[in-house]
Amino acid sequence: MPVNYIPLNVGIDFGSDYLTNEVAYFLGGILAADESAIKNGIKYWIAPFRYNPTHITTTEMEKHFNHVCTIGQTLKCPVYMKDTVRQAGLDSGKFRHPGFGAFFTSRGCEDLTTILPDVRMALSRSSAEVRRCFIVGAFDGRCSVDVNSKTGKHRFIVLDCPNDTTGAFIKEIFEAENFHPKFNYSRDRPQGGNHRKAQLRIKGADFVKFSQNYGLVSERKFNVLYSAYRTEFGECNICEDNSILNGLRTVR
Repeated sequence: MPVNYIPLNVGIDFGSDYLTNEVAYFLGGILAADESAIKNGIKYWIAPFRYNPTHITTTEMEKHFNHVCTIGQTLKCPVYMKDTVRQAGLDSGKFRHPGFGAFFTSRGCEDLTTILPDVRMALSRSSAEVRRCFIVGAFDGRCSVDVNSKTGKHRFIVLDCPNDTTGAFIKEIFEAENFHPKFNYSRDRPQGGNHRKAQLRIKGADFVKFSQNYGLVSERKFNVLYSAYRTEFGECNICEDNSILNGLRTVR
């Protein structure tokens, strides 16, 4: 294992004992979702990838799925489409929308909040490339690129977080990378009903920085990001960063 990768043991079987680009990508997705399933008494942590059913084509879904399968190949993690998830008995109850998930066996991790200090330390000691992969992973599965329907320009990139603790942790990692995200803690709705989830948003200069230096693997989400960027700043090029993560693309 290259010396620039930092050892990581947080009680989740990633198929590697080091915080590699690929492990960082899936770890970001796991922390952004805080989602798990239990099968035969064994807990599995999930990095989910989901879409609004009206906002994704079959081709876009297949491309994203194939990229994620390739990223996880060396880690030997199963990646299942929604219907296969159910057949495999690993449905967390949240696979209602189109999408898929990567599954990692728990080796003692029962609560993600307990691993945050170790993850924080490992990321702080890792390369900028590894930290980039963590941020990409946190956003690639469940974020949305919100675009003004009238102007075609971006409003923000938004991520709904499962709880305040892991959401605030992802915000902290973003701030360490010199982003200035807005983070709304979970709160009750004035009209009652289910409370609003914690939410992290980036926009403006952070949108530009994310588009140019971090990027996304998701075919659909990147295409929306690219269209908004081009509308605002004119013609630009797409840069493929497959040497960092399979399918990763940025705007130049």
